This record gives sequence, C-alpha cells and structure tokens, in this order.
Amino acid sequence: MTPLIDTHLRVAGARLRVAAALVSAVALFGAGPASGAENSAEARVFHLPTEPLEGALIRFAVQAGVSVGGMPTRGCGGWSRAVSGTMSPSQAMSALLPPGCGFELIDARSFRIVGLSAMPTTPGSARRAEILSAAAPRLDELVVTAEKRRELLSRSAAAVSVMLVDDLDALGGKSFDAVAAQLVGVAVTNLDSGRNKIFLRGLSDGSFTGKTQSTVGLYLDDVPITYNAPDPDLRLADIGRVEVLRGPQGTLYGSGSIGGIVRIVTAKPDFTAPSGSLSAEGMATQRGAPSSGLEGMFNLPLADGHAAIRAVLYGDERGGYINNPVLGLRDVNDSRRAGGRISGLAALPQDWTVEAGITHQVIETADSQYTQGLDGPLTRDASVREPHDNDFSEFGVTASHIGAAVDLKVSSALIDHILDTRYDATGAFRAADGSLTGGAFDETKHIRLFVSEGLLSSNGSGPLHWLAGAFISYAEERDGAQLVAVRPPGPTRSIYRRQDQLTEGALYG
Repeated sequence: MTPLIDTHLRVAGARLRVAAALVSAVALFGAGPASGAENSAEARVFHLPTEPLEGALIRFAVQAGVSVGGMPTRGCGGWSRAVSGTMSPSQAMSALLPPGCGFELIDARSFRIVGLSAMPTTPGSARRAEILSAAAPRLDELVVTAEKRRELLSRSAAAVSVMLVDDLDALGGKSFDAVAAQLVGVAVTNLDSGRNKIFLRGLSDGSFTGKTQSTVGLYLDDVPITYNAPDPDLRLADIGRVEVLRGPQGTLYGSGSIGGIVRIVTAKPDFTAPSGSLSAEGMATQRGAPSSGLEGMFNLPLADGHAAIRAVLYGDERGGYINNPVLGLRDVNDSRRAGGRISGLAALPQDWTVEAGITHQVIETADSQYTQGLDGPLTRDASVREPHDNDFSEFGVTASHIGAAVDLKVSSALIDHILDTRYDATGAFRAADGSLTGGAFDETKHIRLFVSEGLLSSNGSGPLHWLAGAFISYAEERDGAQLVAVRPPGPTRSIYRRQDQLTEGALYG
C-alpha cells in the first residue's frame, strides 16, 4: 500500500527523450509576464511525485507557471525526485532534478535544462553553480501519505511517526523492538525475537488469543504480512524508514488496524550507479555470551539504466544470558537470525514501473528469555528448554503508472510463514500420571497469505482530491499440537490438528 511518509524519496530511472518544444509549450498554462528575480523567488505549493523526467518537467512547469526547455540533453535523464511543500520554483527545480542534471535560469519564467558534464565554464557559470549546488530544501513540514495521498503533516488529522535510515543507524537497532522504544505509544510484548506482538496506543490482541485478528497492521512496503501471527522480526537491513500510524485506520486499511499501522519501507534499487556496503557488529554482554552480526548490500544498474537490482544478505547471533541449573546449562537463551532480500525495479514504456522482490528470513531461538524458579536472578529451573523457530518468506510485485491526472498502483504478495514453538509441559505430565519425566507441548503453525490491492488516486494541484481502491486477501492456516516426553524420550500424543481459511475483500473511496 502507499507509504505513510514520503521524505525526499530518490528514485533514478531510464533515460527518456523529451522534445524541447513539448516542454516549453507548457508555458501556456502560466500567467503573463512578470519582473525577473522577484517573480523567480515567488513561493508556490508543489506536489511533484517521483516519475520519468519527461512527466516531471511538464508537471513542474504547470504548477510553477513557467517554461522549461533544453531537453533532450546529454548526460541528463532518468527519473525525478519527489518534491512536496511550499518553495520557490528554483528551489523546487533543484530538488526535482536527478543526478547529472542541472538548469539555467534564463529569466523569471524560463528555465533551461543542462547536463552537468556539458556545462561550459563562463563568467555566468558561477551563478549556475550556486543554483545547482543548492541542496533539496529543508522543509519545516513533513509530507505524509497516511491517507494514501501526499499532504502536509499540518493538514493531516492522523498521528504519524517516522524513523529514517539515519536515525536507525544512529540508534544501532536492527529489530523493531529497538525502534518501538523510541516512538510514542509503541511497545512490544517482549517474548523474544519472532514471538512478539505489537502494541499501539495500548491496543494489542496479545500472544495467546487464538484466531483473533491482530489489532495492529504490519506492512512490508505495500502489503500486509501478517493476519494474527507474531511480528517476524525482520532485520532492519538496508531499510529506508519505519513508519507508524497510530489510531484506528479501518477506513483505508481494513479490520486489522484498530490500534494502527506499522510499515517497514525498504531501500529501492538505484538506476544511476553500482554501489555496495559491508558492515559488521560485535557486542559484549555482562554475565552472558557475546553477540555479533554481519550485513552486506549490493546494487547493480541494468539495461542501460532502465532497470536495477538490489540485494542484501545478513546474519546475526545474540548471545544468551540466562542459566539453567536444572539442566546444568549456561546462556541458554541465545538466538540466531539469517536472511536476505533481493528486489528489482524496471522502467517500462508509457510511464509504467514494475518492482518485484523476494524476502526470506529464518530465526532460531534456543530458549525462552524469561526467568523462573528460586535459583537466583537470570536463571530458569525448567526441566525442558523452550526453543522457537520462525521462518518467513514473501514474494511481492508492484506495478505503478503515473498519469497526467490519475495515478494507478497495483500490489500483490504471497507470504509463507512457519512457526514452531515448544513449551515446557512437565507439570502437566506429572499431574496426569505422577511421572517425573520432562514433557513438552509442541505447537506448529503454517500460514499462507495472499493479498492484492489496486489504488486509483488523483494527482492534480486543485482543491478536489479523490481516491478509490479495491483489496482482497486469502489466508490459510494449518495448526497442529502434540505432547512429547522429552526426558527420557517417550511416545508422542497428538492433541489437535486444524485448518482455517479466510477470504476478505473491500472496496473503498
């Protein structure tokens, strides 16, 4: 679904050719002549989405009331940057143009696009360099899309929070529980990695509510990834931002959003240049085992700048810090997480883009992280360890088209989620037959979820805005549970097996 926050989203794309006469003709939409520097600095409200440079320049000219010429030009092409807010046309143009593109301000209502590599060195080039070096304006107001359209935060009734990639890096948090501690009204159940449920404004369905749908919607980019399962605790590797929308959102996001929405926005493939990164982390735990992590990312443009792929691989290990004197084990609650993501983005003719990606992650937790018994702090006297495995896979495709007056986005995803959990059931075994053996209650969940949504929205700058959408999802869950004699090994007794199916659909506008 659409992002909750859009802050200077940068997407570069294929080189597109624009006839200078076509772009210059947009001056017909402007007003009459005006004085030079005074009018060039006149503040206007701009709403310019990321799109092929052809459409972006036309949309800019209409909203600024100016003429734009000079295209095509060598070294300048691709996709524009998103711009929203109140600023002068020169500021908007500086923020709009992708790398490799610059502009000359000919007069109050005329801009010429130039390629930076082709700019001559003349006495007037100092002024052009001043304009070109101007960074994207630092807006006092954030631009949000919580209601599935871009608008200034001051005009939105929604309670929105966002944590950008720079904030995540400074925090050092690679899991959502670290993010939750920094955001107002957000908390988790603290049952451990891959087991947590999320609270927003104090609302959550909890961890033991059976088939009740989650009250907080969890999204990866454009699609929801859970129905009533716990947070899969995807590592926040190569992430653009994490967005939180607090409060009931049923009108636009359906029945699983009473508490609000959490959305993880991944970094997008970059058409402009290959890039990569490698990072490692290490931590020491007082009275516990050390922790470590490794993460690598690689981005590669393809098809002469018309497409790109981006891949990230990671693995981390969190050392345990709880001892089990009954079993004679130390640091029993260690966990390991490994996974990766690969995504591709392609620019197609007629202003279409297609993005597809695969995400896979495995979490293996050796034991629960809570303490029990009378053997002192940071100990648990359980007769059976309580491991948990959480395997998550997602394949998603999004097709987008930015039109002259209407934008279209269609997103679909298939999620496969497997959870295996063991609980210490020694007390139940002893109560049943007086046995002193260690017993376990094993539970398995296998969830398959298919979701798809189509959204039409207006993109004009006038006072009337509208949107219309359709959503459908199909969920299938297979559950099983059994009692297992662990110490010493014994027979297994099946407790239940069940299969549930759920289909949902919605039309909204």
